[in-house]
Amino acid sequence: MKKIKANLIYNPTSGQVWNTFKPELVKKYLESKGWKLDISKTECQGDGIRLAKDSLMKKYDVVVVAGGDGTINEVVQGLAGSNIALGILPVGTTNVMARDLKIPLNFQEALRVLVEGETIDIDLGIINKKYFVMMVGIGFDAKLVNEVDSNLKKFTGPVAFVATSPVSMVSHKQAKMSIILWDKNGKKKKIKRDSYQVLISNAPTYAISLQVSLDAKFDDGLLDVDIFKSQKLHEFAWKLISIAFISKKSDSNMTETFQCKKMTIKTEPPMPIQVDGDSYGMTPALIEVKAKYLKIIKPKE
Repeated sequence: MKKIKANLIYNPTSGQVWNTFKPELVKKYLESKGWKLDISKTECQGDGIRLAKDSLMKKYDVVVVAGGDGTINEVVQGLAGSNIALGILPVGTTNVMARDLKIPLNFQEALRVLVEGETIDIDLGIINKKYFVMMVGIGFDAKLVNEVDSNLKKFTGPVAFVATSPVSMVSHKQAKMSIILWDKNGKKKKIKRDSYQVLISNAPTYAISLQVSLDAKFDDGLLDVDIFKSQKLHEFAWKLISIAFISKKSDSNMTETFQCKKMTIKTEPPMPIQVDGDSYGMTPALIEVKAKYLKIIKPKE
């Protein structure tokens, strides 16, 4: 049997301050299972991309990422379209991607998935040349990501977003949106709306456990687009509260939903963008899907 050659890329600053990741435990476990594991540490923004590309050059079979969604997104930039499988050890603040893929948040169980799981191909989205695994948010959620205090997030995790939300909400403005969608058959549709928020999803879960894009799938070759309908700020705020604390999911009264393979969006004024939970500039944007473009290790069905 071929020995699996793997590289562990870990972010020492991921997660909250009391969760200290120990890469030597990963090495000990995987090498006891016959793997050969090298260890790489990220030290600054962009290191995940660099280390992933270095893994391609060295022809690893697997790259294991220990970090949060932001670290995973960086590594994906380097692995997209390759034959290297991505394994995930969720040690971040929210770990949305791990939750969507049913990867256990328990460290020992997540380690076992690396050895005992199955490798599948999933779709990736791409926005203005940047890949995303889960979602792109344009509007309020991106504004919130911009404004949340990183130190507060480090100590309190998701509570930091809840604490920041009221302040961000009061100053949030609606934008005039011009959207062009191309559906699965290539048919073009033009949409003009006034909205506080648009969500483009490759997966059904949003912000840990919420469901906005109910039909989104990792492997259907499509992106789901949800445009929030609210015309007044207090209506929009109530819809967010309902999704976050009451129903845990959206419905047809809250959002207008489309599916597409490609889209463009322009807004007036320009709106902030978040990609897999990290800030990513302002509109306009070109967004499309790359089908079956990432290999990933997940628990067996």
